[in-house]
Amino acid sequence: MPDMNPKFERVPRPESVDALIKYLKSVNVVTNIEKINDQFIRVERSRGPTINAFLTNKYIVGEADVIEILSEHEDIDCIITMSVWNSYTGGAKDHCVRERVGLFTFKEFLSAVYKTGKKFLDYEAR
Repeated sequence: MPDMNPKFERVPRPESVDALIKYLKSVNVVTNIEKINDQFIRVERSRGPTINAFLTNKYIVGEADVIEILSEHEDIDCIITMSVWNSYTGGAKDHCVRERVGLFTFKEFLSAVYKTGKKFLDYEAR
């Protein structure tokens, strides 16, 4: 169910960001997490490069959303849609892969963080 508070239409709820950070702290390849602001975190890993992640609360991330996010934030490695019921379209995922940017749900990111390269970009929960 989408969030009806206009403030949280794009920006994730603080408790969602806190939950993601809490879970990431228990991941053995994560060595440090830095919350840059309400929509950015930096995840340092012992295996693989640091991940600069853009966080959104968009209910369904579409290709137009991806284009807009990437045009405003060129230095990101992935986009994470944060609420449990959020998702993304196949076109959005394909566009991200072409741009060498990961696109994940909250839950997918918790597994994708173990991956690098093409396996990171292509990761989808099965």
